[in-house]
Amino acid sequence: MPRFAFPLIVLLLAACETMKPAPVAQFVVFFRTNESVLTPEGKDIVGNIAAAARERHPKKIVLEGKADGNTPHDQELADQRAGAVEKALTEAGIAPSLIEKHAAVTTETGVAAHQVVARLE
Repeated sequence: MPRFAFPLIVLLLAACETMKPAPVAQFVVFFRTNESVLTPEGKDIVGNIAAAARERHPKKIVLEGKADGNTPHDQELADQRAGAVEKALTEAGIAPSLIEKHAAVTTETGVAAHQVVARLE
């Protein structure tokens, strides 16, 4: 094996290590019961999501709005919550084409059901 082969292999392996994709970042925006308006804390979290998106350059931002129950109202509320986060992100300069929005009703109750989970992928 030529003398330069070993350093070259080490260099190539190091390059592979630095090319790993960033892990998925996840944020949770909480809402008050039966509401889809962002709280001041929620607005702060959306600001953090936007900052992370500008830093990480994700392929997409997945928003999953949640509400407890299995009624059309619950589905609409989950969609409205995801929509509130989507609107705030676009107002913060995030391209709408990056955002993928879903609404999900859940069997969870309480705080866990009143949220939007945002994942930068």
